[in-house]
Amino acid sequence: MSGYLLDTMVLEAFHRSRVPEKWRRPWKDIREGRRTVVLVEELLAELYHQIARRTGGDKARHWILWLKRLPRARVCPADDPIAFETGQLYLQFHGPCSLSLADCFALAFARRERVELMTTEVGLRRAAEEIGVLVSWLPVTALA
Repeated sequence: MSGYLLDTMVLEAFHRSRVPEKWRRPWKDIREGRRTVVLVEELLAELYHQIARRTGGDKARHWILWLKRLPRARVCPADDPIAFETGQLYLQFHGPCSLSLADCFALAFARRERVELMTTEVGLRRAAEEIGVLVSWLPVTALA
């Protein structure tokens, strides 16, 4: 694994400079170009919504564009195979793990890109483990 995919809640917390000890090294590696960060367009739309609601659209746009300019950022739009896989994962995990469609995009891209998924969501952690995606999990309270 040479990279990471950070779910929306993790990215939003990092935007607020709330980086738990466990994730400080990976976040530094991402910022300094030692590791790849996979940025999923569908998750960036969700991130925009969360940041804009709190601080306004200009700050949300600025931070997302900054993320896209990171040295090893890989911006990934959905294609047909990812859309179909995401739909299948949503069918599989929406009820049992309470996953959102955005969570399923994260799972599908993490599996395809073979990167570690960073999340605070228990259901997403369980689903990732079930389908063989490497996951780094912390409880949401670690971001407070």
